[in-house]
Amino acid sequence: MEHQYSKDELYTIALNLRRWFKTNEYKGIDPFQLDEKLFSRNIPFLSVIRKTLKPFHVLIPNKAFSSLPKIYYPKAFGLIIAGNCLLYKKISDKQIKAEILKENNSLILLLKQTKSHDFQNFCWGWPFSWGQSPRYPANTALTCVTSPILHGLLDYYIIQDNEKKTKETIKIQKEIRIIIKSAIEFLLLDNKYYEGKDGICFYYSHIDKHKAISGNAIAAAFLLRYGTYFKNKELLDIGKKAVLFTLNHQEKDGSWKYIVDAEPTKENKVDNRHTGYILEALTIAHEILTKCKSNNLQKDIIKDAIQRGLAFYKKNLFDGYLPKWSPEKTYPIDCHDVAQAIITMQIAGEKEFAQNILQFAIEKMSNGKDEFYYKYFENGKVNNSVFFRWNQAWMYVAIASCY
Repeated sequence: MEHQYSKDELYTIALNLRRWFKTNEYKGIDPFQLDEKLFSRNIPFLSVIRKTLKPFHVLIPNKAFSSLPKIYYPKAFGLIIAGNCLLYKKISDKQIKAEILKENNSLILLLKQTKSHDFQNFCWGWPFSWGQSPRYPANTALTCVTSPILHGLLDYYIIQDNEKKTKETIKIQKEIRIIIKSAIEFLLLDNKYYEGKDGICFYYSHIDKHKAISGNAIAAAFLLRYGTYFKNKELLDIGKKAVLFTLNHQEKDGSWKYIVDAEPTKENKVDNRHTGYILEALTIAHEILTKCKSNNLQKDIIKDAIQRGLAFYKKNLFDGYLPKWSPEKTYPIDCHDVAQAIITMQIAGEKEFAQNILQFAIEKMSNGKDEFYYKYFENGKVNNSVFFRWNQAWMYVAIASCY
């Protein structure tokens, strides 16, 4: 590694990203907006085209993305809150800390504004229609969107818990708790879940009932965190059963498919970022359950699953330190995979590995200041589209985790 970025350098980039979010009024474009714009039309052989071009965005010129309207994206708000909380705990600058608290409060208002209307309870989805068979309407409530937001909100609640109690902090905590409790009810009662001998799996959405392993793992980690912090045994037990499902559906080689019991016509490949989500969630779960006196899940089983998963991840989903799209395909390298790989390796204790990925991201997939780029190609060229959630928000969390 030629240059390991110092804390000061990472702090500068993190502050630049925060400035970028504010300058852009917490709006931006997303690659999947094109799905709504182009692929919602009745195009012959659409399913064949999708499969052939997947990830189809690679072949689309930058200009097509730049013409998209800037939108609010609730998952990005949750990620920024999470990144802010990571940064808050590591800095001493009182002015920046005050700005972070103020920003988080504003982001909570935006989360309230952008909630899905599928249910009365708080829940969130993608702010555009997307997909095929099923076609998801805009803002369809999703586990994989709602759960990361809940992690960010819980991070912020805990930070407020450690602040000096004032009328303002008490009010904010009360509001966060109301939102979190409501969103938990969405997961349990509205979205619902599968339960069997192999554990619990929260459905991807209330529309399709898909058992997506990564989304379930993220929800499981949240419920374990919440159940432990608030001493809620019922949610702790549900979280454990959701972890059990993740363990039971690990492949012999250490990998995880995207969906359990996928239809034969559905693509169900192992990929980089979803593997990263699962490893991150299991690491959180292992840390919590190791300290849990009433744990009926053997800690060694979780540890073994993490070790086997991490071994597969490093061997099959990286080319050196470069995150591969899939075991069979390295290029183009995707910024979202890069960000999640940094987060996963950092939490797994592979700090040098994370630093090497981070170096690549800054030197090859960014302007070195405040913008991270979408794709990096084998010939060294980049698709320099800058996406609010896909690039910026995820890389903010990645950088804050390494700071």
